[in-house]
Amino acid sequence: MRRDEIVVEIQRRLNQIKVANGHPFDIQYVFRNPEEEPSPDLMPLTHIFEFPSVTEDRSNRTGATQPPIYKKFFRVALEHWFNSSSVGETNRDIMKYLKASRQVLFSDGQVLGGLASLVVEEEESRIYRPLRTVVGIGEVLVITYVEDFNNL
Repeated sequence: MRRDEIVVEIQRRLNQIKVANGHPFDIQYVFRNPEEEPSPDLMPLTHIFEFPSVTEDRSNRTGATQPPIYKKFFRVALEHWFNSSSVGETNRDIMKYLKASRQVLFSDGQVLGGLASLVVEEEESRIYRPLRTVVGIGEVLVITYVEDFNNL
C-alpha cells in the first residue's frame, strides 16, 4: 500500500545521511516504530513513529463496480538522536542533523519521489538532553497521499 511505500522511502532517504554523500556525519540507524529507548552507542540515529491515516476525500470511478480512490493523510514523527563529543557541541550537532534530515527528505520537493501528494513539516520539538552529551530533536511531518484501490 502507498502509506507503507512512503514510510520505507523516508527510511531509505534518512539512511543516505553519510559523509560519503556530503553530510557532516554518518547516520548509524533508522528504526521504524521502535519500542526501545535510543542507545547512545547506536547514535546518530532516527526513530520513525507513524500515526493513523485519516481519509480526507473519497471518490468512485464511473460505475459501482470500480474500486474507490481515497485521498488520505497521516503524521510521522521523527526523533533524531546524536551523541556529541562534548556538552558544548550538542546544539550545533543536533541542528546539523535536522538540516541533513531536511535536505534528504525534501531533495526533490515535497512529494517524496512522487509517492506523496504533499509533505509538510508541521513542527519541530524542543531539544531534549537526556544525558550529558546526548541530544535529540523531534520533527513532525504531515503526509498527504492518494490510495487508488485499482492499483493494489
